[in-house]
Amino acid sequence: MTLPFDTIYSWENLSLAWHKVSLGKTRTTRIIDFYCNLDANLASIAQDLRLGTYHPGPYRQFTIKDPKERIISAASVRDRVVQHALMNLYDPVFDRYQIFDSYACRRNKGTQKAILRAFHFAKSSPYFLKMDVRQYFNSIDHQILKNLVIKLVKDVPAVQLFNTIIDANHESSGKGVPIGNLTSQYFANHYLAIFDHYLKERHSVKKYLRYMDDMLLFTDDKKALKALYTLAESFTQDTLCLEVKPPVIGSTGDGAPFLGFLIKQKGIYLQQKSKKRYITRLAEIEHHRLRGIFSEAEAGKRIESVTAHLLLARSRNCGRVLGHEPR
Repeated sequence: MTLPFDTIYSWENLSLAWHKVSLGKTRTTRIIDFYCNLDANLASIAQDLRLGTYHPGPYRQFTIKDPKERIISAASVRDRVVQHALMNLYDPVFDRYQIFDSYACRRNKGTQKAILRAFHFAKSSPYFLKMDVRQYFNSIDHQILKNLVIKLVKDVPAVQLFNTIIDANHESSGKGVPIGNLTSQYFANHYLAIFDHYLKERHSVKKYLRYMDDMLLFTDDKKALKALYTLAESFTQDTLCLEVKPPVIGSTGDGAPFLGFLIKQKGIYLQQKSKKRYITRLAEIEHHRLRGIFSEAEAGKRIESVTAHLLLARSRNCGRVLGHEPR
């Protein structure tokens, strides 16, 4: 799809991008520094995009453990504004290629809807196949990604901008997108979309959904799941240069592990490791509130965010922690 490239660096679009970058972060030093010269900073971005001289700066990297250890690459405020400006226009373009049951990095989708959809499938299916990709973000091949992007984006300067962002990851030779980038979320979600279409259109798989690289499908025939895994393993290796982990195949009566939950025919349950993690989060929020780090309002918002996700689960012990009992 062709969109006017100058729309990306229009004042209105850059201002909207800045608003998204700064939302909820107005007290951080980097945001304050950028805001002090906001007009000049946005004008500089517009000039670099117009002349084709834009190039991303270095990332600020740090490690988190939630739930597993990951290296996060934080782009500069300037680069984040560029990414939001780009995706303000191209979000609908990427979204149109997604199948209905792709739930990451899309409006009106998300983890809760993915979990409920999985439960909908589980209620009528005795068996499941769970798959995910080993070191997914680090394994994305730059050239394959560029080829996939160019099939969507027809404007040459926009393609060049996407390529510049892809090439800015110097951690490995031609592989990987940095965790933490807005564009990385779109790239990673789009990279496996071709596999979604392969399953749905070439093999008529009905009960299938994906959240980033977490893939889950259901069927009445356990032997069919083993065959589908073999197909998935071959396609992702040959077409996308990805390594799918060994499959988890089992009964929906016992529960399919998905996004921290066990999806069973009779309900949705928290996995034990997720229960511990969420209880720890709630304790940390309360600790920060008592120390005055979080206001009552801020603590309330954070607790609401955690508990909204938890309330999907029929978990009696966790229900006690949250102050209520499930039905």
